[in-house]
Amino acid sequence: SRKRLTELTQREAKSAARECFRADGPYMRGMIEKVAEDLFRTRSRSEYADAAALFVCQPGRDTGNADEDNNARALARAIQRYTGEEPEIVIHADGDGPARIKRFRKGNRPFIVAINMVSEGVDIPRIRSVAFCRYTESEMLFRQIAGRAARRTIPNDPQPAQLYVPGFPIMRSFGQQLWDESQQGLREREDRPPRESENEGASENGAKLPSPASVRRR
Repeated sequence: SRKRLTELTQREAKSAARECFRADGPYMRGMIEKVAEDLFRTRSRSEYADAAALFVCQPGRDTGNADEDNNARALARAIQRYTGEEPEIVIHADGDGPARIKRFRKGNRPFIVAINMVSEGVDIPRIRSVAFCRYTESEMLFRQIAGRAARRTIPNDPQPAQLYVPGFPIMRSFGQQLWDESQQGLREREDRPPRESENEGASENGAKLPSPASVRRR
């Protein structure tokens, strides 16, 4: 019988990931449609009218190669096919990644597709959702990618970040750890004097993440 993603060993997960994340496969269609449904619901509220979602694509066998860029382009085509919206694409081959990121940051497009160029050190505050369309065993990389959505742009923002995490056990454990830490951070913030809490400003530790039950695990 076929195993669920949650039942796979790490070795099995690695081999299953490429089939799972095929842009034209049923798994990715379901993820794209769910991300779009949730994002457009968020964008229907005036304060989040420019909210965006980041799709992080699986890398190629060698960083920066044609296989890697083809993965991103195929995913972008699938997003446009299922949502009617053309996403921004940030890949190595185009050579103008920083300009594309700047354009997306200031624009209103709902979707952006990237591999590793929108991870650490890139701040796009309007990103409210991150879809992991790739497998990783690196907790540091997971945190860097998740951090693109875990930033508050509105003081005391009640809208949680949305992380769409595939059901591979190691990635679920990373997501659970982030949830636990976010809850601890919120409890500590609530225990501080009001003036100190009000002056915190935007931070990843203060951002609200969805509960484990509401994190989208496809």
